[in-house]
Amino acid sequence: MNIGDAKLVGSSDLMVRLSEQIDRMAKIDETLLIHGEQGSGKQLVASSIHNSSSRASNGFRTVQCGVISSGMLEVELFGHVADAFVGAGSPKKGLLEECSGGTVLLAGAEQIQTSTQVKILSFINTGEFRAFGSDHDKSNNTRLLFATSEDMRKLTLSGVIREDFFYKISMLHIAVPPLRDHKEDIPEIADFIIQNSKNSASREKKLARKATEALMKYNWPSNVRELATVIEQATILSEKGQIQIRDLPESFEKKAKENWQHRLLSLSDVEKEHIFRVLDAVNGNISKASRILGISRPKLYRKLEIYSTKKRL
Repeated sequence: MNIGDAKLVGSSDLMVRLSEQIDRMAKIDETLLIHGEQGSGKQLVASSIHNSSSRASNGFRTVQCGVISSGMLEVELFGHVADAFVGAGSPKKGLLEECSGGTVLLAGAEQIQTSTQVKILSFINTGEFRAFGSDHDKSNNTRLLFATSEDMRKLTLSGVIREDFFYKISMLHIAVPPLRDHKEDIPEIADFIIQNSKNSASREKKLARKATEALMKYNWPSNVRELATVIEQATILSEKGQIQIRDLPESFEKKAKENWQHRLLSLSDVEKEHIFRVLDAVNGNISKASRILGISRPKLYRKLEIYSTKKRL
């Protein structure tokens, strides 16, 4: 499926909350940072925001910052005048002009070079930009969205991302949940993928119970993108109306087995993993963590001491 065919699917609490955030962000005409793991659906979130906004009748385009050099990213966004550089030729409009009144998503925002960050920041603040090689500014009201799978705050501290740029683009923020956190949506997502299969004969197929159970047990490190690949392959491999577990591609079966073996943990390891997950969620606040875990602060400190000792051994 391409982004034009896709939509946000799922009725879990996390997906309902995400849909509500999208509706709110569509009504707020400001820059926005979308954060999520690779394959989690950041571009889909961005297009959903655009389609739900007052800009929906205008263009929506995505720039993959990681595959464009710094200088060419500037040209891609702002355009250039005739013969602005060797090989430039005729003048070219940038995406800001092409999508005037619409939305441009800068995916892989962590890849934007600092010199280009300055120019993008200037456009956000003033609504004006200058085409490459030009000596005058143009006004434009295209909305910019940014997407990343990296920790932009850490990149700011290390100097990769300018502090003023980071704070401006992250004033509004959406976190896209990984698929492993809302596995209950997998049957619904899988059904949507099947119904939108490129092969019309495959659209009537259904997942067998055991095949669904196998999909639900896997942790999907590459998220919905990985699920879509597995389902699309399975619809091709299945010969009947039901997609059986044997129809799931061998590559998935191997990864699922490795995933299951990796997750066979002792009770002590399960407790340790859960404690650190809670601590991470509350930013290391021991008081909050102890309340959530239902244990006293001294007991939590003792457990952390034990885990630290084991780690050193």
